[in-house]
Amino acid sequence: MTARVARARLELEPTTATSLGLKTGYDRWPDASEQGDAARNALAERQLAELRKFDPARLDDATRLSWQVFEANEERRIARYRWRNHHYLFDKDGAHASVPAFLINTHRIESDADAVAYVRRLEGIRTLFAQELGRARAAQRDRIPDGVAGGIAQIEYEPRERGGARRDIMDAPRHHVESSHRDIVEPAAAHSTPRSRCPADSIDQSYRREKK
Repeated sequence: MTARVARARLELEPTTATSLGLKTGYDRWPDASEQGDAARNALAERQLAELRKFDPARLDDATRLSWQVFEANEERRIARYRWRNHHYLFDKDGAHASVPAFLINTHRIESDADAVAYVRRLEGIRTLFAQELGRARAAQRDRIPDGVAGGIAQIEYEPRERGGARRDIMDAPRHHVESSHRDIVEPAAAHSTPRSRCPADSIDQSYRREKK
């Protein structure tokens, strides 16, 4: 059961799998939309219900402790779901900063397939940021009272973060890819994220249009 639970969770959270050294969904980002959050919450509810079919009193001490830890984690995950939009999505640690850092530090390239997966993730940044931007707009529209800053507004206060994210996204393939794979990744990355269409630029331009 443990392996099956982990596989189901990592299918929805491929960046977590990458952080664990696994290649599950190595060319994908998590679905950051409301639908993605709903899918992860539904999985937590199903897995918690399945866990509770077991009587913890019949387990040995070590297994019972694991049962209790898993139950507590899933209960917290489900409880947090209602508050999923009650934070700044584009603060100093938002996707505009964490995504390039993840590509540079976590996505390892040890084969041609890994290099292709890296390019696929570069190509997926625009969709990922669009999902995050949609979430921020929804939070600002549905949750934030008049006159209170929230949702997307925090990005206005982080101009250096926008510039840093833009530089990281543009430079990541040159800094990260081993020389044996540069001929695969750099040309594709150059076509995927030209400077005038960098995802960080898209966020900046979208926010400025929103302000107007």
